[in-house]
Amino acid sequence: MLADGLIELMRGVLATYSDKSRFGAAGLVLLLGLGVLLGAGSLALSAEPLIGDEWLAWTVGLLAPFVVGAVVAGFQKVKLWDWQFRFDLERFGAAFCVTTGFVLARFVGVLLFAGG
Repeated sequence: MLADGLIELMRGVLATYSDKSRFGAAGLVLLLGLGVLLGAGSLALSAEPLIGDEWLAWTVGLLAPFVVGAVVAGFQKVKLWDWQFRFDLERFGAAFCVTTGFVLARFVGVLLFAGG
């Protein structure tokens, strides 16, 4: 059930970027690359794992893109006077891709530096 919801969310993001976004589907790849660059930059500052416990690091790494995406998607979309909330798939996709790139770069970098 949760997997179905996540799949539908990703389909919605892809449809939004391919149909309605001014960046197009290539924008997702560019945002992912930006995340990788940011993650590599953070590795240059410190190659030590940010979270010492391996299980917790994997959990946070898998959940962070979804949480950050949801938070960013909600910015400027909540109308407090009538309590309406619109979830912006374009903003979610952007934040998700940047955070995923960052997490992947950190994981790969930490694994390479720990093994080397």
